[in-house]
Amino acid sequence: SVAGRSKNEPEKHQTTSEGKAKNVSVDKNFEPVVDFSKDIPLSLKNLVTNHSLDIMKGIMKSAGVHKIMITSTLRTAEKQVDAMYMNMKNKGIQSQLDYYAAAGREVVQAAIAVGGIDKSKENQVKKAMVDKVNSLQKDGRLVSKHCVSLESYAQRNVFDISKKLLPAALQRAFDKAITKYAKDNPSKMKYISPFENRGEPAFHVEIVQ
Repeated sequence: SVAGRSKNEPEKHQTTSEGKAKNVSVDKNFEPVVDFSKDIPLSLKNLVTNHSLDIMKGIMKSAGVHKIMITSTLRTAEKQVDAMYMNMKNKGIQSQLDYYAAAGREVVQAAIAVGGIDKSKENQVKKAMVDKVNSLQKDGRLVSKHCVSLESYAQRNVFDISKKLLPAALQRAFDKAITKYAKDNPSKMKYISPFENRGEPAFHVEIVQ
């Protein structure tokens, strides 16, 4: 019965004595949980549709992942710049030049021109980056799929899922499951893997509505 099943604890993720994940059958008798980070306001959480959440929960079940944390949804220009600046500091400026397409590279170049990741110039650098994002948007050029209009976001949900908050033993399984779904459903999902892209710190998912 459902009541009986709900009392059972989810199967713990086991490893062998060598520390490798056991090839045991994944326990799919659980309800996956999708959380949002505390700094995402309710108005932005609500932009992620039940359709998107249902797809992610199906992927989570297939990988044996019980809980994930969405860390970013729709971004203002300021939030986009904060994310880019943090990646420039943590992963290096070159990683962001490698990661972004032409519009994003122009934003990184604007940062370099003012001072790059020099801590004493952070405010000026971020202002130059925001100005560049806004001017590019006026020309219809997107720096990031996160940084779009509400209308665009309603047609294509874009969000990041924390890699570091997922247990190491599950990161690869989750990555593999998302990759498979995106490959099997290219018209529904685009996925950027943190394992395949040096400039991407999170699991980046785009789901067509």
